[in-house]
Amino acid sequence: MKRPSKIIILLLGGLLIMIGLSACGEKIPENRTKEQYELEKEFQPLFDFLAEEEKDLSNVKLYSSKIFMMDENANSKISSSVYLKPDNTGEYAIEQGGQTTEFLVHYNNRKLQYNKEVPQEYDLEVFNLKLEPKFFQELSIFDYMTKYSGTGMKRIDYNIVDASKYFNNLKEKYGLKKDCSTSVDVIINSEGHFELILEFSDEERLLVITNSIVIDMEWLVNKKVIIDGCENVSANIPYYVYIFENSKSHISSSQIKR
Repeated sequence: MKRPSKIIILLLGGLLIMIGLSACGEKIPENRTKEQYELEKEFQPLFDFLAEEEKDLSNVKLYSSKIFMMDENANSKISSSVYLKPDNTGEYAIEQGGQTTEFLVHYNNRKLQYNKEVPQEYDLEVFNLKLEPKFFQELSIFDYMTKYSGTGMKRIDYNIVDASKYFNNLKEKYGLKKDCSTSVDVIINSEGHFELILEFSDEERLLVITNSIVIDMEWLVNKKVIIDGCENVSANIPYYVYIFENSKSHISSSQIKR
């Protein structure tokens, strides 16, 4: 075989190898930097959970959902929360006026069943909140933190340009304006500890929704993850949980006029 022919074959072979390798590469979206893209991948377990129509708690140590509402005019605050274990049982708590009332609860077929009559049932739209991955992918990132000094905390704050496009059912239900200030944050408090925070506020009312999960990390360690047909070995993807210990911790000082 003539030398030029060999060179052409080698060039074609090299090109095919490059094409094969590029197929396994990950394309970074235009609205993300490489650092933002890599950070966002760590929240994938949370995104997967939020995308579920019916929440699967079989691999979840704890799922918690909390609603905190503060009415500025009436100077009143009320919070309600549900904490569920893997067996779909848990507690429902209502806190108002410094008093907390608790009820046993069971989750089945996307509904909450209580052990006795409750003054107000927990909002199932919030508890079963479904957000597709596309929702987060389309939002730009306003701010983010790859790791807070001294802790494992990581955070992404998404930028909501047109608030009137999102969560209008919830806004109407809780008496908020369609174009009220809206924020969407996701947090990893530590390894295996994640949360989604939705905050809505106008001049009269503040609403904070926090949905959290805790998942056993052991089965994820060195787990082989298939991404776009390519095998990525030892992909450590942190899962997360969260227990909302202090409602005010997610409220800016400017929103609490005391």
